Amino acid sequence: MKNYSNVLNLVKKSFVLSAGVLLLLTGIAKLISITGSARILDTSDPVFTILNARQMLLIASVLEIAIGTLALLSRAAIQTRLLWISWLASLFGLYRVGLWLVDHKMPCKCLGGALDWAGLSDPALRNLSLGLFVYLLAGGYILFFIGFFREREIGGVKAATDGAKLAAHGSIRNHS
Repeated sequence: MKNYSNVLNLVKKSFVLSAGVLLLLTGIAKLISITGSARILDTSDPVFTILNARQMLLIASVLEIAIGTLALLSRAAIQTRLLWISWLASLFGLYRVGLWLVDHKMPCKCLGGALDWAGLSDPALRNLSLGLFVYLLAGGYILFFIGFFREREIGGVKAATDGAKLAAHGSIRNHS
C-alpha cells in the first residue's frame, strides 16, 4: 500500500512539473508572438469579439505563466496544484467549445505564432495544441481525483483506527 502511495506521489509530482514547464513555454511563446506584426493579431477574437487576437493571447499567456509558475514554485499541496492546472485546462476547453459554437473555421493559433519557424502545417499545430490540452485536462483531473479518493480512503482507515484505539484505551481505563 505504501509503495503505491509513493509511486502515485511521484507520478503527480512529475505531471505537475511537466505541466508547469509546458505552461511556461506556451505562455512565453504567446508573449513572443503578440509582439509580432502579423495581421491576424489585430483581428477580432472569434469568441470574445470585444477583444482582438493579440489581447486574447496576452490574457492566455498571463494565465499560463501564472499557473505554470505556481505549479513549479508554490508550496501548496500537490492536490491544489493539480486543481489549478485542471482549472486552466478547463478554460481552454470552454474556449474550444466557444470556437465550435461560432463555427470558427480558421486554424486555432492557440500556441501563438511563435512556432511558425518550425514549418509545421496548420493541422500539425492543431494536433499539437489539442494534445497539450488533453494532456493537461485528462492528466490533471485523473490525478486529482485519484489523489482525492485515495486521501479519503486513507483518512477513513485512519479515523477508524484512531477510533478503535480510543475505544480500547477507554475500555482499559474503565477496567482499572
